[in-house]
Amino acid sequence: MQFNMSDNNFSTLDRLMEFGMGMGMAQQMVNMMNQSMQTMQIPATAMPVQPKETEWYIAVNGKASGPFTENVIKKLLLEKRITKETLVWCAGMSEWQKIECTPSVLKLFLQLPPSL
Repeated sequence: MQFNMSDNNFSTLDRLMEFGMGMGMAQQMVNMMNQSMQTMQIPATAMPVQPKETEWYIAVNGKASGPFTENVIKKLLLEKRITKETLVWCAGMSEWQKIECTPSVLKLFLQLPPSL
């Protein structure tokens, strides 16, 4: 096969070289990105997000006390220092409610062992 500078073969060779160089550069970029991704550390995956425990306020003798965690509320229920009639409130509630009308606190009452 003869290459003649006057016909289109030179243009075709030039395009093939450009294509080959472009592919080579693309391959190098892919390799660099893969290497970066393998060594990258993402802080969010190292520490799982724990949902924040609801903090409750209780009404004692007409005054707000708290905030208390669910474990403290359980203890107060067990010690009979509060009852189903006690008013409770947490962030997001529009008004104070009795424990018996607040399912998320009432469940704590229902988890207690029965009286002897």
